[in-house]
Amino acid sequence: MNTYITKVEQEIKDWEKQEPNVIQKTSGFIGKPLEIILNPFILKVSPLLEETIKKSNEFISNAINNHNTDIDNYLTMNEDDFGNWLKSKDDNAQNYYLAGIASLSAEGIATGLGGFAFLAIDIPASFGLILSFANKIALEYQLDITDEDVQIEILKAISVGSATTTNEKLKLLTTFKVTGNIISKNTWKAMSKAETHTHQGIIFAIRQLLKSLGINITKRKATQLIPVLGAISGGIINGSWAQDALLAVKQHARKITIQNYRAFLKDNATIVDCEDLSLSKS
Repeated sequence: MNTYITKVEQEIKDWEKQEPNVIQKTSGFIGKPLEIILNPFILKVSPLLEETIKKSNEFISNAINNHNTDIDNYLTMNEDDFGNWLKSKDDNAQNYYLAGIASLSAEGIATGLGGFAFLAIDIPASFGLILSFANKIALEYQLDITDEDVQIEILKAISVGSATTTNEKLKLLTTFKVTGNIISKNTWKAMSKAETHTHQGIIFAIRQLLKSLGINITKRKATQLIPVLGAISGGIINGSWAQDALLAVKQHARKITIQNYRAFLKDNATIVDCEDLSLSKS
């Protein structure tokens, strides 16, 4: 067993048990009493986030265009090579993670100056930045970010990273599901030509996630209602949100990649075993 892969798997398990950071928990607690007052606004947030999702093709296109398209087929690597490959992807993803925190902090400071008046601008802008960096992180691990199922997995990870309590985080973690091998050279090469086929089930799943996200984001940003002070809290809250949300995307992407690698090895080992069995019988 490669030591780096084992280390990553332990980090993922530790993260799943980890509480949301102090600022996330505090902002959620402060925002809770304001939930009734902010409810009319909260109802308007989900459509704003949905509109951002519709425009996310631009983020995805930029992520793909700026990414090295010389793809390694990690599924065929031995464990040591895969461990080295995974480490290099972790290093690249960490750079996007840190850049995302810096960008979100700066955006929070700028829009926080406007207090409540800027919330309608701030929330979709913040979400758009999170989505952009989340896609870049997922792309590092060769997830097909043009696939609708992958986009839902990214949204699930963002939702987990937006949780303000441990119970909420654990509840959201149970909704994770990974489908088959979603990564391969063939799907990667088809990315630029992929068309989006929207199904009712996909739309429903996304809207449910966005509704939950809308409530959490609005409550978290309630401290920005006071002008000037809002600039300080806006930068801190956005930065802490990015810290948890992008870490969740990174950990979930790592988990999917390792699971896909192990599933590929298992499937191929089964094929080899069957061939050996048939040869021994003959």
